[in-house]
Amino acid sequence: MRRSWSLTWTRAGAPRVLALALPLAALTAGVFRLVVQFALPLRPLVRGLVEQATGNFFAAYYAGVLAPVIL
Repeated sequence: MRRSWSLTWTRAGAPRVLALALPLAALTAGVFRLVVQFALPLRPLVRGLVEQATGNFFAAYYAGVLAPVIL
């Protein structure tokens, strides 16, 4: 714990941590956005398949809403 504290609270420590953390956070957000964009076209497909299989509109609607989240 003492070593971690000294790495971040020195003159060069905080900028070094930010220089590592900010690009990684931006990369994570970008990958998440791409996955969501690619998963959005699945909504009508999943909704149609579940509605045909079960005949339940509400279950199909919520399956379509949750399809990008599950992916």
